[in-house]
Amino acid sequence: MNKQLFLTGEEIFPELADKEDIFRYLNFIEVQDLRVFITKCYEVAGKDLNDIEYENKVCEILIDHLIRRGLLDTQAHQNFVDLLLTSAFLHNLYFDEEDIICSLLRARAELDNIAEEMNLPEQIREAIWQGVEEQLGDATPVKKLKPSPNTPQELLAECIFITRSLHRWR
Repeated sequence: MNKQLFLTGEEIFPELADKEDIFRYLNFIEVQDLRVFITKCYEVAGKDLNDIEYENKVCEILIDHLIRRGLLDTQAHQNFVDLLLTSAFLHNLYFDEEDIICSLLRARAELDNIAEEMNLPEQIREAIWQGVEEQLGDATPVKKLKPSPNTPQELLAECIFITRSLHRWR
């Protein structure tokens, strides 16, 4: 049996095992500019970066899924991993169940100027906002915001759904 199927991010990446380090997933992002971008976005949104327990859980589940699918290991930390983690940190900044459609697009509207000022390339910005805007997966009321099957964005949407549902499953 393939042991990789049952390994977790904490087992493969010891830096993720320290539950006391609330910034372990933020610091796991290799691209420094993306960490700075996330920090600035939290400031602009008026959110406390010290209150990221939910986002850390999304990241934990995401990392475990990426490992299980063979998309992440100690030899291969690809750029899309950093982009997915960035989307995971930003997806809930403006999400509002009472105004789903507007809230899915609000992060881009409110925060893309920060990315532009930081000279983040358009392709990177689009990948981040795609993850944020497609966070509801197949459940989104906007057909164009449904992630394509078997894409990183679909995986992120599933991890977000799992994290949002955990309290109901306990």
